[in-house]
Amino acid sequence: MSTELKQTSLSINLQSENTDLKPFPHPFNAGSYGRGSEPKTLVELDLTRLSADIRSKINWYEKMKNDTIRNKWKQEALQQSRLTEKQIDYVLAELEYYDSIRDGSIEMATVDGVWQSDELIHADMKNSLIECVKTLENVPKNEQDWHPGTNNQVLDLVHPSLFCFVNQVSRIINETNLTINVTNALQSIGRGTPVDINFKSLLPADRQNEKSADYTRSETYQWLPTEFHVSRDGEVKIESYINNLHPIKHKRLYLFIERIFQRFIPLFNKVLTDLINVQGKPNRIKVDPHGWYVDSEPAVNDNDDDDDDDDDDEDTRSLIIPDVNEFQMPSPLTSKIDLRGRKLQVIVKLANIVLTPDNPTYPGGVWHVEGMENEHIVATGIYYYSSSNLTQSDLQFRTVIREPNYEQDDSRGMQTVYGLVDDAPLNQPLGSIITKEDRCIAFPNVYQHRVAPFQLNDPTKIGYRKILVYFLVDPSLRILSTAHIPPQQSHWYTDLIRSIPPFNYLPSIIVDKIMNYVDFPMTMTQAKQHHMAQTHALNGETRTETDTFGSIEVPAKYYYGAQTARSIENFDIGLPTDRMPLPLIEAFGLLKKACAIVNKQFQLDTKLADAICQACDEIIAGKWNDHFPLSIWQTGSGTQTNMNVNEVISNRAIEILGGTMGSKTPVHPNDHVNKSQSSNDTFPTAMHIAVALEITRRLYPALKHLHSKLKMKSEKFSSIYKIGRTHLQDAVPMTLGQEFSGYTHQVAMNIERLQTCETRLYQLAIGGTAVGTGINTPKGFGKFVSQTLAELTQLPFVDAPNKFEALATHDTMVELSGALNTLAVSLMKIANDIRLLGSGPRCGIGELKLPENEPGSSIMPGKINPTQCEAMTMVAAQVMGNHVAVTVGGSMGHFELNVFKPLIIKNVLHSIRILADVCNSFTDHCVVGIEPNTAVLERYMKESLMLVTALNPHIGYDKAAEIAKKAHKEGTTLRESALALEYLTGEEFDKYVNPKDMV
Repeated sequence: MSTELKQTSLSINLQSENTDLKPFPHPFNAGSYGRGSEPKTLVELDLTRLSADIRSKINWYEKMKNDTIRNKWKQEALQQSRLTEKQIDYVLAELEYYDSIRDGSIEMATVDGVWQSDELIHADMKNSLIECVKTLENVPKNEQDWHPGTNNQVLDLVHPSLFCFVNQVSRIINETNLTINVTNALQSIGRGTPVDINFKSLLPADRQNEKSADYTRSETYQWLPTEFHVSRDGEVKIESYINNLHPIKHKRLYLFIERIFQRFIPLFNKVLTDLINVQGKPNRIKVDPHGWYVDSEPAVNDNDDDDDDDDDDEDTRSLIIPDVNEFQMPSPLTSKIDLRGRKLQVIVKLANIVLTPDNPTYPGGVWHVEGMENEHIVATGIYYYSSSNLTQSDLQFRTVIREPNYEQDDSRGMQTVYGLVDDAPLNQPLGSIITKEDRCIAFPNVYQHRVAPFQLNDPTKIGYRKILVYFLVDPSLRILSTAHIPPQQSHWYTDLIRSIPPFNYLPSIIVDKIMNYVDFPMTMTQAKQHHMAQTHALNGETRTETDTFGSIEVPAKYYYGAQTARSIENFDIGLPTDRMPLPLIEAFGLLKKACAIVNKQFQLDTKLADAICQACDEIIAGKWNDHFPLSIWQTGSGTQTNMNVNEVISNRAIEILGGTMGSKTPVHPNDHVNKSQSSNDTFPTAMHIAVALEITRRLYPALKHLHSKLKMKSEKFSSIYKIGRTHLQDAVPMTLGQEFSGYTHQVAMNIERLQTCETRLYQLAIGGTAVGTGINTPKGFGKFVSQTLAELTQLPFVDAPNKFEALATHDTMVELSGALNTLAVSLMKIANDIRLLGSGPRCGIGELKLPENEPGSSIMPGKINPTQCEAMTMVAAQVMGNHVAVTVGGSMGHFELNVFKPLIIKNVLHSIRILADVCNSFTDHCVVGIEPNTAVLERYMKESLMLVTALNPHIGYDKAAEIAKKAHKEGTTLRESALALEYLTGEEFDKYVNPKDMV
């Protein structure tokens, strides 16, 4: 068989030399209706379980020859299972067949079609493998490659998804008669040409019409197999490099991978032989679904001719469960596969599962087959070469089955005989195999498999399991391999460059800078991005979306599309912390809903508009928050987020209408969701909506709450006298209530400042589209949308009077941020005052008693800190910083568009949120609990020198100052100093110096 890949004058001959082989069964069409294995009855599944239990015993084949042991097994089975004596005898007889097909240490495993051996690899070879692999294991932590989604439990040492073939990216050697081998692999880096491949066209002509679902084939990725040559005497030679395994640094490991694969050849021979003879191996129990019922006697009085109540007859008929006949030894196989003397393609994988005391349980894997249709893997071989401190681990198997032939509506029979129920997946369990150290297993890829859960034996120590895996490509064909694709690892290339003149004379930092200008090979970051995308695809977790740049894989569980996916790839900045704020997403939901309602008046199909509105309602409710992953650090107009919203709404609406996500039919993200809109007018509109809602819902209530409690304190403290302070020095008397009234009024003025901005905040840019002219919008669109938004939000939104100003500037946001900045200044003053007034408790000012929220020190027992005040001052500082960013952002209105929109909205919304939160926290956990320390207040009042101010009108400023200085210098009271200087009598002093008369 042969096939040619042709693209832009490229010609590669993918011809298999194994022309005597027919294609082997594979899983990528076995799941289609009418395909799959004949289902086994529940009785047969019980038979296989008993057989598996016996064959899992050590030396079962010797023990079964002992009549005493054999009878013991039989009695245990009779007591512990549902099986009859006849059925148990069948199993025991079948064991003799399994014993007869043993080949030295190689035997059929406890799952039919799976072969195993515990003695295939001798100890010296295993130990050499372990030593060679240490080089891959002993790397810095930042270079360890933990498999995606495994919670740092599966460590990939060599994995085929990393640096795999990437369509339109990877280079292919297209030179005549030139292939890449182990020796010239490194020298081939950078050679070849990227091409666009139709993977289906790589199949031989007679297989290109095979039916398979789109999800079984990737249009982007393919694992790269290595070329293996097996001589006629079974010796194995690797003829091309192993992807992700350096051919020079790991030359010795290559040798042991060859030798171990050589030991696997007999296992693969048996697996492939079973695969091609599967039709000749019928199920143990023959079933006739049309003959398993025995009719009941008709009821005595049922002599009518109607059928009204006869539909229930089937429920009362006796069902005869199909049973086994006497075991018959199968005929010898006429067709056998021998891989000796052939060229094979093999994909190599090395991986460790590592459990730690902090991460002690492996939850198990997912059901899967290996690779996709692109790789054509027909069998897998696994060598479990090292294991420590783990509980028993099993590899579980199941198979796809075809729907059995049965009488119409015979649900009872299907469930009783097969255990199949309506609408359940068509698969059946086959059993499991213990995966212990030294065990080698090989199994067909038509079986789905998964690793069962296990955990640490000793939870205080590390445990691990290490495997070497061979994925065998269908020997009847060839696919693109490492013989055609040069190594793509940029670090291999860099190491190579460093070793040759003149680069070997240059400092490493210079070589690294030079390599930054080389766009090929692939960097590790790029390779891991492709690995992640391929992992999603292999798990059925992606779908293909398109935009004007082409196709891209998108996680299937998300509603966003191609443009969002590209933004994730290209703008991975500050994530996940710096995601676009959720209040903005809610605002977009409101805006898109309003636009859909208005567009319905301008010929948007009602069905589409209603689906869009439903999707918007779900976004408004926060149902799809995880579907908006983009960073604020993107295009300055917010185009990517606008498209993120459009794509989510489009795909969700498509789903609501029963369509296919990613098809853009019947709801297109641009033509329908974004109808009469542009990012340039939707984003600023959403900004205004989000800020208006956040101020209304969060900030105003928080400020009013703070104002109310401060006012209560000012009234409560109105008769408590104290010494005021200026320049941090003693001043004249006032009441504590007067001091708090200042704080109260500060908050009130800040509310007024914010309200002053509202008129401009409620003006919306929608309808201006690209530059403010309103291109592609019907007349009155912006006005109608603003009115609709006013109805939806109960806020007085209006059409902006000048769309050019609304798009090109964000002066309103700068103004509003200025008001928030002023609020921060006020809160900084309030918090600092209260913090200082509450300082102490023995050596500070101590005029206020502040609530105790939590211990204040990890070393000083009993210490309490003014934490709420400190939190408020930090928030105030952050808001001031945010305002600087908003100010700079506001100045970036170049011509018809401001291009700092995401920065501006992020900081404004952040300021609103933290101001609201800190006001609530400060009010509830500090202000409400503030009490005056009257003893301290009275003492300060009595000792204050500034009471002398009351004497100015009576004795003059100079004499009053002399009294104060004398008292301060001599440590006496003002009264004592005044009397000593004979400027006043005691009665006069007491009359003039009364704090209550001074406020």
